[in-house]
Amino acid sequence: DEFLQRYYSGEGLVALMDLYETLGDNDALAMVGKAFEYHRDYYNTDKHPASIPWLTQAYARAWRVERRPEYADFIFKMNDFIVSIQNQELYPDKDHLGRFSSDEWSKIYGPPFAPSTGVYLEGVVDAYRVARELKDVDRMEKYRIAIVLACRSLMQLQFRDDNLFFAKDAFRTRGGIRGDVMSTTIRMDNVQHSMQGMLRAVQTLTRWDLPKKFWSM
Repeated sequence: DEFLQRYYSGEGLVALMDLYETLGDNDALAMVGKAFEYHRDYYNTDKHPASIPWLTQAYARAWRVERRPEYADFIFKMNDFIVSIQNQELYPDKDHLGRFSSDEWSKIYGPPFAPSTGVYLEGVVDAYRVARELKDVDRMEKYRIAIVLACRSLMQLQFRDDNLFFAKDAFRTRGGIRGDVMSTTIRMDNVQHSMQGMLRAVQTLTRWDLPKKFWSM
């Protein structure tokens, strides 16, 4: 099933890395390694973006253990594509600055919304970490800008005191993440992926990596 392959296979690999990192389960790490060529070849054929953040997270963690160059190459290939479809232009669509989308991409895979920005952000942060360890300066800068803009996009979607005037229950709504600028719906994965992505970004970038000009757009 393509849906299961695109989402749950990568999530399963992340779970295996959790087993290795928390319990020292070498069999789990070996399974991630054995699965690599299959997932790389499947992605090269399918090229569905939904698989990118999960595969990135799993193989970035495996790379830190084994330093296999093919892991880094695969991570960079996937995230170079994700960054290439990010809306990095201030005009004409200021509200959607930083989300991952393109006209062609949306027609095929559906419109983007907060969870997709959040989960792609998670992957790009891991890709940035690998690039930083490899001293790939060009990719570091490309991913850094993508991370900052993705955080900016998610901040646009959060319910705060200055935009709670129409909420029936401001106390329960405050802090929630809308699916899009024109949406008032809060979903669990809106909040979960957005917070995980932004927390990972804050833990990774220094204050000097966050130029004020991006936050004021």
